Amino acid sequence: MDLRLTEAIVRNDTTTFISLVQENESILEQRTANSMNTVLHLASRFGHPELVKEIVKLRPEMAMADNKKLETPLHEACRRGNENVLMLLLQTNPWVASKLNFVNQSALFIACSYGHLNVVNVLLNQSWLLDLDDDGDGVSSLHIAASKGRTDIVRKILDMCPNFAQKVDKNGFSPLHYACSRGHLEISTMLVRVNQDLALQFDNNGHTPLHLAAMNGNAAILKEFISIAPSSFHLLTKEGETVFHLIVRFNRYDAFICLAQVFKDTDLLHQPDQYGNTILHLAVTGGRYHIAEFIINEMTKKINFKNARGCTALDILDEAGNTSKTQNLKGVFRKAGGKRSTELSSITVSVEGFGHQPPNLERPSATRAEEVEMLSEFRIQLGNDKLFVNNEVNNQPIKHMPTSETETQSRVDLLQHQIGDTSDIPDDDISEPDTSSRRTENGNNRLHQHRHQSQKHRKELMELYKIRHEKQHKIYREALQNARNTIILVAILIATVTFSAGTNPPRGVHPDKDEKSMFARTKAFNIFTVSNSVALFVSLSIVIVLVSIIPFRRKPLMRLLATAHKVMWVAVSFMATAYVAAIWLIITHDQEMDWILEDVILFVCPGILGSVFIYLVVMLVRHQLRKLKWRKEKRKLNETAKTNKATAGNKVENQSNSSNSDVDSSLFLGYHAY
Repeated sequence: MDLRLTEAIVRNDTTTFISLVQENESILEQRTANSMNTVLHLASRFGHPELVKEIVKLRPEMAMADNKKLETPLHEACRRGNENVLMLLLQTNPWVASKLNFVNQSALFIACSYGHLNVVNVLLNQSWLLDLDDDGDGVSSLHIAASKGRTDIVRKILDMCPNFAQKVDKNGFSPLHYACSRGHLEISTMLVRVNQDLALQFDNNGHTPLHLAAMNGNAAILKEFISIAPSSFHLLTKEGETVFHLIVRFNRYDAFICLAQVFKDTDLLHQPDQYGNTILHLAVTGGRYHIAEFIINEMTKKINFKNARGCTALDILDEAGNTSKTQNLKGVFRKAGGKRSTELSSITVSVEGFGHQPPNLERPSATRAEEVEMLSEFRIQLGNDKLFVNNEVNNQPIKHMPTSETETQSRVDLLQHQIGDTSDIPDDDISEPDTSSRRTENGNNRLHQHRHQSQKHRKELMELYKIRHEKQHKIYREALQNARNTIILVAILIATVTFSAGTNPPRGVHPDKDEKSMFARTKAFNIFTVSNSVALFVSLSIVIVLVSIIPFRRKPLMRLLATAHKVMWVAVSFMATAYVAAIWLIITHDQEMDWILEDVILFVCPGILGSVFIYLVVMLVRHQLRKLKWRKEKRKLNETAKTNKATAGNKVENQSNSSNSDVDSSLFLGYHAY
């Protein structure tokens, strides 16, 4: 690129730039050597709206030009946060906002990454852009904003598109996973309050957002989850690890002390993983002696618990060698009553001791009703089944176990490096206890109990769903009865009004003595008489039918109401026609004001009623289309279910759940036309 042109752009020298272009207009086609940037790229980068305006005036097609990285000038403007340049480029060609760079990043994605709220506000006004908000790997603008800690941007996106919080990338990470991993408390709280089910969502590695917060030792987020998402503490990893296992494994001492005080009297703190290791086993195995000492001194419960290999924590400590730290910890063990497995011949301590109790967040005094009330706060959705499937331990025999921390650490690294930053999680060397393909009978019993508790938990949630489902249908049945009563009331009112109008017609109709009636033979009076009579007898018919037939099933009641509703519209239409005809007879037909009254009476008044009628017809058509689509999808699901070999229990459960196509197809709206 010409050096003079570059200097003019950098200095924002519009006069020099214009003179150079006038000398040689082809100079606008020049690009930089390495990045292949155009003059519009440079002007957008340095934030010079005047130059940008001149360039797009001469070459509007340059707004779509891309450089070596496939970035347009709009990408540069969003990276620098220049709102004025952004507006000029969008006015030139709005579709430029849809272009992606070589790593599939949109202009909105870049603006969110760099935290330019003013630019994000402009782009979010382009509603069609939100449908393109995806980098190809599922990473959305909300993902990057949550990861970078852009609180204001996250709030803005959630206000406009709250459903974005449910998006996951190719690794199963939701925006809440990113926020919890990076320790952004306010964003994490914001996302959970939008949808509490996000706290129960697993990524592809079997980790919830709370698990990632535990790995990184984010004590503030862990404490916040206790109040806003307590159920998330029940969820285990694929290895059956609790939040406390992860905290100890990654040596997050402060976070452990914080949560240990809250969960001190619960079984969750002492819950073993699928290898039978408690947090004390892991603390000793990984050399976390300060955590192990705290566990022994503050929580003496189950310090002699045996894992799947039959080893106590003191047995594992003996394998660690003879150092001053191990000797000191052995003294702490002995003082608290710690024993080796060989010393427990008369004491039965097995993995099964924990298998019969699920993780419990409540204190021992908590009642079952309180637990159900807590669970009822969380919405039950169709897609939530996968949240609990991950909790179930595979009942296939374990052939091998990881011998190091590599696999677990790689999962954290994958999330930390997803957007290009380096991980700040130390590379701890914690080994799992070795085991062969011959599992003990105790291990089998524990896994069976774990699966049983998970299935029991799912049944509880399904019962809560059924209760809510029945409550919705009860409200719907009451609404139908109210609609029936309303139609009867309206029909009675129409009959009353039309009867009164028929017996007291407009002035000038009754003859005075021997004089002829003034309007009795006019066309308007004939229209009034016919319309009023039809409205009267149609409304009376509605009343007679509705009070004579008492349907006790939903479908007959729905058919009766739909028919009565349409007939009521006929009565209303004829009553309105009779009213217009009566007004036409009453008004004084003055030549100067005649055309105004005619327009009002003949067009405006019927137009209002007609507009309402057309709107309701459109709503009814949309409802019927939604219902057809819902039935088609349900039929497809039923056909798929028939091909699969479902269990007998599931079949009975599915058959017991009746469906209402009117309600289920319009559940997200909360109403439907009929």
